[in-house]
Amino acid sequence: MKRSMIALALAFATTSGAGAQQDEIKWTQTVNVPKGQNMPRDRADILGLELGDTYDEAKAKLQKLASEGIQPKPIGGSAAERMAAKMDGQRSGSPPMREERRVYNLKSPGANSTISASFVQKIELSRELPSANGKISDSIAVYFSAPSSGHQIVGVTRSITYGRDGDQPLMSDTLAQLKKKMQFEPQVINAGSMKYRFQFNDGKPYAPSNPSVTSCLSSYGLDHAAGLKQVNQTGDCDALLEMSVQTGISSNHASILFFTLSDNDRTKTNLTADFAFLSDYVQKLQQDTRGAPPKL
Repeated sequence: MKRSMIALALAFATTSGAGAQQDEIKWTQTVNVPKGQNMPRDRADILGLELGDTYDEAKAKLQKLASEGIQPKPIGGSAAERMAAKMDGQRSGSPPMREERRVYNLKSPGANSTISASFVQKIELSRELPSANGKISDSIAVYFSAPSSGHQIVGVTRSITYGRDGDQPLMSDTLAQLKKKMQFEPQVINAGSMKYRFQFNDGKPYAPSNPSVTSCLSSYGLDHAAGLKQVNQTGDCDALLEMSVQTGISSNHASILFFTLSDNDRTKTNLTADFAFLSDYVQKLQQDTRGAPPKL
């Protein structure tokens, strides 16, 4: 069976939930895309979460960021009071970080036999930041490739919600900070809400002649090989940082800021290697499971 067909078949055997106990594959790293290849390293991060960071590096950074937020207060009182609080929907000491695993159930030799391949594909951090007017909600999501490509960050998103009018920052101030970091002017796209895009091609700033919402799309979080052909179809959207804005009390105030950092070229390289690894692993299992040929 061709590798591409096996990889495509894997798309229909994925899940993020728990299932029956199965044998697990042993991951082996086959590629290692260096940091800074598609976007300069001093610009390729959100809150220090850098494109190409490993899972272990990213988790340590997220734990530090979690400690900077307002910590949940433990619920005291009697057992009955704690139960009542739980029934009211309150949570005690819940960790602000949540991991999401991607599981591939692969057909292995033997009747109705499967082997699973799993890894942490996403970590989410939700925290509240203190302010003079109350609290600011801050949500971060980090997306990874599989261990066969180094379990690297391929994308990061961040959403900041300002609940009080007095906390809303000026868009012009935030954009000025971004321009200083990115060191060039963004593409400005008005599609109902304002979007500012910093696009990179071959590691350098780039802007198409007619930028649009769809001219350079992020590609983190792919679950199947078939989606790889949609990544960076134009060939000039290797990496990008975008800021989308929902205006607040004025056209220059932001009530919600949403940031997207995506390394499309790394995603394509890493996930191509990941699906190839899974395909080769299954093929090797099939070839290694065999008896002796008959005596002729």
